Amino acid sequence: MTVPHPELGAAWRAARPHLRVTHLDAAGCSVHSAATLAAVSAHLEREASIGGYPAAADVVPVLDRAREHLGALVGLSHDEVGFVANATDGFAALFAAWPLPSGARVACSTAEYASNAMLVSAAGARGRVTPVLLAVDDAGVVDLDALDRQLDEGLDLLLLCPVASHRGVVQPTAEVVRRCHDAGTAVILDVAQAVGQVDVSDTGADAFVAPSRKWLCGPRGVGFVAVRRSWGERLDVAPSMATHAWDGDLAVAPAPFPTGPRISIDETSFGVLMGWANALEELHAAGPALLRERIAALGRAARESLDGVAGWQVQEAHDSPSGSVVLDHDSLDTTRVHAALRAVGVVTSLLHVPRAPADLPRPKLRLSFHAYADDSDIAVATEMLARVSQ
Repeated sequence: MTVPHPELGAAWRAARPHLRVTHLDAAGCSVHSAATLAAVSAHLEREASIGGYPAAADVVPVLDRAREHLGALVGLSHDEVGFVANATDGFAALFAAWPLPSGARVACSTAEYASNAMLVSAAGARGRVTPVLLAVDDAGVVDLDALDRQLDEGLDLLLLCPVASHRGVVQPTAEVVRRCHDAGTAVILDVAQAVGQVDVSDTGADAFVAPSRKWLCGPRGVGFVAVRRSWGERLDVAPSMATHAWDGDLAVAPAPFPTGPRISIDETSFGVLMGWANALEELHAAGPALLRERIAALGRAARESLDGVAGWQVQEAHDSPSGSVVLDHDSLDTTRVHAALRAVGVVTSLLHVPRAPADLPRPKLRLSFHAYADDSDIAVATEMLARVSQ
């Protein structure tokens, strides 16, 4: 099949002149551009020349624009977006702060990222919530009829990954959110594997969490939390000078700022943030919709090429609108094959069981294709997979 927007792919490839491998791990950590790398180092040099705080003050408009881009990607405004150290910490802070009644019924599926699901499990063990398991089909997609029955029984909060880390399928997220909202249930989306490769701007969800390093092509070490204002105003977050005002009276509780995100870090690497800001500008300039079209087409082409090679089986439908391709084998040692591919310059992901222990019976292999990949990468992956599987 023909992969669309070849000029976009060529431009994104050329922007990554340091790439020396067949990089098929966008779902783990994408390759950032030379300009993104330069933005990081340039800010560090500016800190060295004028001081860290003056340098940070100078880039406030740049970071505000980065929040605008992130807000547009999830359908919220820039002042509903906060930077966090990483998605795991951001999700934990969000879940801890979410206004839930005692014993609240909180639903997630077996495909939920383990770090998120463990929070629900731990809260259940403490009696804070009642965990509810969402029903899914054999592909891991939410069973909408079963969801309706669970909503009729009452749910306070639903957690969902529109694209799971170990499956290349895309959930009917907007429909799930619509049904939840009709029933008065809030929805938090972990869009780590979705934003940048799948459109989540029209889902209407109440909150979103993701890191920079995956489909958004930012450096490692930063992420974002975005919360719809009607919920953000109700979050019970630990106060800090980044989020609250206080007059120094120990008898008076700090007051949250009337605007801006309740969950946001005050002290971080501004160099990394500047790199991410550059990556978001590149994504915006290229056109998020065009990038999504190319990524989905690469995923489809890869599934057609890889399915059945040396006995490997693609785990999702070939036409899944995702750039993630998950492979399973009945007899080969997936850990060995993953290492062998790396040895010949093909970078993939090894999906360990702990990331979704109730849904991942054994390790699997994931290849994920960003816009800078092309047909030649699929050909190399197919050839090398056959070779190392002997």
